[in-house]
Amino acid sequence: MNNGNMYVFLAALLFSMQPILIKFGSTQVPPLLFFSLRFFGTMAVFLPLAMRFKKEMHLALKQWKKFLLPTIFLFGAISLFTISLYFTANATLTALVTKSNSILIPLLTAAFFIEERRVLMTRRFLFGVLLSAIGVIGVILGGKTLTLTLGIGISLILGSQVCWSLYSVSIKRLISKENRLHVLSFIFPLAFVFSLPFAGIEIFSNAVFKPVFLLVPISSGIIIGIANVMQFKAIERKGLIVTNAFGLTIPLFAGIMGFVLFGEMLTVMQFLFGALLLMGAYFIINCKCDVRTVD
Repeated sequence: MNNGNMYVFLAALLFSMQPILIKFGSTQVPPLLFFSLRFFGTMAVFLPLAMRFKKEMHLALKQWKKFLLPTIFLFGAISLFTISLYFTANATLTALVTKSNSILIPLLTAAFFIEERRVLMTRRFLFGVLLSAIGVIGVILGGKTLTLTLGIGISLILGSQVCWSLYSVSIKRLISKENRLHVLSFIFPLAFVFSLPFAGIEIFSNAVFKPVFLLVPISSGIIIGIANVMQFKAIERKGLIVTNAFGLTIPLFAGIMGFVLFGEMLTVMQFLFGALLLMGAYFIINCKCDVRTVD
């Protein structure tokens, strides 16, 4: 497995751990405090890196406006996604619905980046997306009956994926001109600042500190922090469309972990279509078109 493929795989695997972490935390931590702690943990990972880029960070502070939109999109994506699991209470289903971004990101990317359009039109990529899309639909068919609470949860997930798609495209434009690590080192602390008022509301209303709260920033820092670094490296080497499309494997990884940890059952149909999903991802990740954007 070459470096580009390894980064794509690791990013998908780490991101699949998010709904598992949130499902566990949703039984222990109030929602507004939860996503604020997640931002804090990720900030703690990237803040030391910011010390390595003092000149760049000083310049970023002067040019803060160009980081504002990606930060807003990131904040919306993570906060809505976190709160959604308080309604769905199902890590596998949540991971499945997030794959709606596999439609949004390619469309937005092709609209803004000429080099990505070449990948979008290759036969291998289109065949891989077709197989993966069929796989995702097949896994969804084994889901729950829709209720009002579940509908609210799914709506929140879809909103988070709109934000994530806009974040992915806007961040790609930044890393084509800036050092990827200093971009992350600026955006995540800024997103944490955005979350502080929500944490304050929760703390001053009814939140009582518990030792388990400490697990949220620690685990989130590791998962979100490293996953974003892996994703940036993957985008750099494989392109945004390929990286996003391989993310179709996230529901399968999340489903396996959900079954092992929480007893969330996968039906025979889900396993079969999950295999089809992986087959499609294999074709996607092995697209030969060079779409590097950073030397």
